[in-house]
Amino acid sequence: KGFSNLLSKTKLDDEQQQYTSIINNSSESLLHIVNDILDLSKIEAGALAIKNINFNLHALLRDLEITYATVASQKLIGFNLQIGEGVENNLVGDPERLKQVLVNFISNAIKFTNEGFIRLKADLTAKDDDTSTIHFSVEDTGIGIPNDKLDLIFERFEQLDNAFIRQQGGTGLGLAITKMIIESMGGHITVTSEPGKGSVFSFTLRFKINKQPVQDTELHQQHATQRATNPSQKSILLAEDNRVNQLLVNKLLAPFNIQPVIAENGQDVLVLLENQHFDLILMDVQMPLLDGITTTRLIRKYVAERIPIVGMTAYVLPNEIEKCYAAGMNDHIPKPIDEQHLLNVIKKYIYLEDRAIQDQAQAEKPLAEEFLFLSKICNGNEAAMKTILDALETQLPLDGRDLETALRDKDKDGLRKVLHHMKSSVSPLGTDSEVYKAIFSMNDHMQSTTEWPVIDEAGKKLVSVLVSTIELIKKR
Repeated sequence: KGFSNLLSKTKLDDEQQQYTSIINNSSESLLHIVNDILDLSKIEAGALAIKNINFNLHALLRDLEITYATVASQKLIGFNLQIGEGVENNLVGDPERLKQVLVNFISNAIKFTNEGFIRLKADLTAKDDDTSTIHFSVEDTGIGIPNDKLDLIFERFEQLDNAFIRQQGGTGLGLAITKMIIESMGGHITVTSEPGKGSVFSFTLRFKINKQPVQDTELHQQHATQRATNPSQKSILLAEDNRVNQLLVNKLLAPFNIQPVIAENGQDVLVLLENQHFDLILMDVQMPLLDGITTTRLIRKYVAERIPIVGMTAYVLPNEIEKCYAAGMNDHIPKPIDEQHLLNVIKKYIYLEDRAIQDQAQAEKPLAEEFLFLSKICNGNEAAMKTILDALETQLPLDGRDLETALRDKDKDGLRKVLHHMKSSVSPLGTDSEVYKAIFSMNDHMQSTTEWPVIDEAGKKLVSVLVSTIELIKKR
C-alpha cells in the first residue's frame, strides 16, 4: 500500500494512473478485511475484554448525535436523538464497545438511506436500586431488507444480493462482529425491516448504576484523573497542514490559555512525539507526506503512551469515519469545525475550565451573511475574525489559481485535490456559505459523471463564486 501510494505520486500517463488507483483501492479494501478478521479472531478466542467503568451515557449519545447529524446532512437526510424519560445518565459499563456497536448501526443506516431520517433512541425498560436496563434502537427509512434475508445479515461475509448494496463496499463482517460484542455484553440483537420503507436495529443491555456523578471528561479513557488546575499546563498537538484551520483552532483555544504545537504532516508528528509529551492530538486525516490514518496506526503500534487522538476531516461519509476509529482514533470532528463540538470533544480528554469567553464589541456595521458562521465560532471576537479573514484573503486566490489550472488542463486528479483543500480553507465560513455549497456541488459532479463539459461548467461556476467571496472579504 505504501509503495503504491508513492508510485501514484510519480509522473504517470492516464492508463497507468488508473491501474495504480485500482491497486490502492484494492489494498485498502484488503487491509479493512484483515482488520475485521483480526477483530473476529480476537472475539472467538475469548480475548475481547468488556470493561466495567463509570461513564456518562447522555454525553456518549449526544456526541454521536453531533457527529452523525453532520454526516446525515451531507445526504440531505435528518438525524435525531431521543433519550426516554428515566434513562440513567451515570452508569457502569463499557462505553467504547457500546459506541462501536452504535457507530456500526448508524453508519449502515446512513449508507443505505437516501431520503427521510435516521433516529437513535434509548429507552428505559427496567430499573431497581442498583441496575438500569436500557433498550437502544437505530431506525432508518432506507432501502430495507427482505424478510427471507433477515437471518442471514449477521452471518460472516454475508452481503445481500443487491447491486446498490454491493456498490457500498464493506467486508460482510461488521454486523457479525457487532452481534458478538452485544452478546458479550449480555444483550441480544433484533432487527425488523420492510423493503423500501426502512429498518430498525435494536438491542437491550443491563448496566449497574454509578451512584457517584460522572463528569464528561470521564468518558472514553478516563483522563479526568489527569486534571490540572491550570489548563495551560496541558499540551495539545495539532496536526494540520491548512493555515486557516491552524489559525481557527488557535483562536478557539486561546481563551483557555492553550497554545497548541503545530505539525503540518504525519512525519513531523512522529518526530515531535519522540521528544515531547502531549495530552491530546488533533489529527487532520488528509495531510502531505504521511496522512492522519497512517500516522495514527504508527502511533498506536510504536508509542507506548495511550495518547487520545481526535480525527478532523472534511470527508464525513460513514466509511471514512469508520476508518478513523479503525486506525485507533478515539473521536472524530467534522469540518467545518464547530467551536462547541471541538470544545466538547476536548473536554472528554483534558480539563478545560468552564469559563465564559470575554465578550468582544460587535462591529458597528452588520455582518455579511457569508460571515455569520465565522462570527458564531469566534464568539463575536472581532480580532479573531480579522485574523482568519486575513488568512482567507491570502489563501483563496492561491486555491483559485490551482482550480483554474486544473480546469484548463482537464486534470481530474488535480481537481479532486484542490477541491479537498478548498473545502478545508473555507470551512470557517460554514456549510451554508455560497462558496462551500459551490465546492460541494462540484464535488458531486465529479463523483456522478465523467463528462468533462458538465464538470467544466460546475468548475466555472465555482471560480465565479470564489471571486465574489474574495471580493466580499476584501470589502469587510
